[in-house]
Amino acid sequence: MMTTILGRSWLGAERTKASVPNRVAQKRFHLIRSFSFLGFICILLMSVMTSQILARFLERQLLLHDAAVMQQFVERIAQHHDPRGYFAQSYSRAGESLNDFFEDIAHMPDVARINAYSPAGMIVWSSDKAIIGRQFDENDELEEALRGELVYEKGEIDEHRKSEHVPFQQDDNLFVENYIPITDLDTHQIVGVVEIYRIPVALAKAIKEGTNITYLSVFAGGVFLYLALFWIVRRAHRLIDSQQETLLRQTRLATIGEMASSVAHSIRNPIASIRSSAELALEDCKVPAAGECLEDIIGEVDRFNGWIRELLTFAADGGEADGSALLSEVVEEGLHDFQHRAQRQGVSIDSQVSGGLPPVRGEPGLLVQVVNSLVANALDAMPEGGHLRIEASHVGERVRLTLADSGFGIPADRLEGLFDPLVTHKPGGLGIGLALARQIVQRNGGQIDLSSQLGQGTTVVVELPLAG
Repeated sequence: MMTTILGRSWLGAERTKASVPNRVAQKRFHLIRSFSFLGFICILLMSVMTSQILARFLERQLLLHDAAVMQQFVERIAQHHDPRGYFAQSYSRAGESLNDFFEDIAHMPDVARINAYSPAGMIVWSSDKAIIGRQFDENDELEEALRGELVYEKGEIDEHRKSEHVPFQQDDNLFVENYIPITDLDTHQIVGVVEIYRIPVALAKAIKEGTNITYLSVFAGGVFLYLALFWIVRRAHRLIDSQQETLLRQTRLATIGEMASSVAHSIRNPIASIRSSAELALEDCKVPAAGECLEDIIGEVDRFNGWIRELLTFAADGGEADGSALLSEVVEEGLHDFQHRAQRQGVSIDSQVSGGLPPVRGEPGLLVQVVNSLVANALDAMPEGGHLRIEASHVGERVRLTLADSGFGIPADRLEGLFDPLVTHKPGGLGIGLALARQIVQRNGGQIDLSSQLGQGTTVVVELPLAG
């Protein structure tokens, strides 16, 4: 009877791992932490700058549009009056001819004050009678308007940037100032400038709402961009970690392969001679006690030979298998070697794997090793008896094999790394059984998962794709 030693107990001594220098880990670049800080700062700065640029652009466009509408309105009024002489004549308190033109403008909505400038820069009419006849210096906006340019400005009254703002007081400190040049329809020359101070409530509200929407949209876009990039970086970080784990695992496999290849042939010859000698001695042995010792020697040699075979199988660099197997036959053959052991331990095995399941991808011999490893681990977890249930079902394009034992289970802190090579919880174990099982399953395009709770047993689920 072939003896398998692929099984490893779920629990036992403390986990043993190959010591790996942590110099690389100490210098490891923390991708998520770095992106979380630098990415947040960069996106925040970009959002602030973009929102300010867009808000200012929106404000300028609204002010320009408002000034253009006001200019068209004033020019339309000017068409019904003859502005020639209005701006050129000196101011006279008895001169009512100016009122006909400017009173129409003064009654426009949101208008707070109107000043009319002559080409020389003197105020010839104003809704504030106190400043009529005055001339203010350093008025760049007026000079631009006298050159025929439409000038608009938004500011605060209490800033007092210009002397003509001093007597201009309103409840709201935000104002819009428009300098509108007046052109003679016949000569097309600038005959004067109308300066209009307005408290545009609707315009101020539109600018405020537009600014708020701009900031909200930009910052919402920044948050979305940050979360999207964070998700991508986090996924890339996990992929890098997975690739690093795979690289470490392949490095371990290469080490195991080199070790196994170098010692396998040298060890197998001596142990084959030991086994042959023990078998010959057992045939001629007449002492029962000596016979038992010889049987133990043969068993230990087979066990040792199994370790070597396990190492070589695990280290082999095989691709995806092209064969097919029936799980009912695989499970039956795998359980054959454990019948006597299960009886000695008082473990009942309930196998409900139907022969009507479709064949799965994989070499039957390798899949038997997977079952042997899982059953051996389950029996090790039930030294005082228990129950092992084995079921299989057809799920979509796969066949699912479930092994559930009633053993003492695995502590949560030991679940991680159970499938890693050279990790074991049993004294004298190699830490190859579960790692070999996973490698065989994955090479066939399947997956293997393990769940356990302390005191409630362990469940292993193996899914294999259908053959073909």
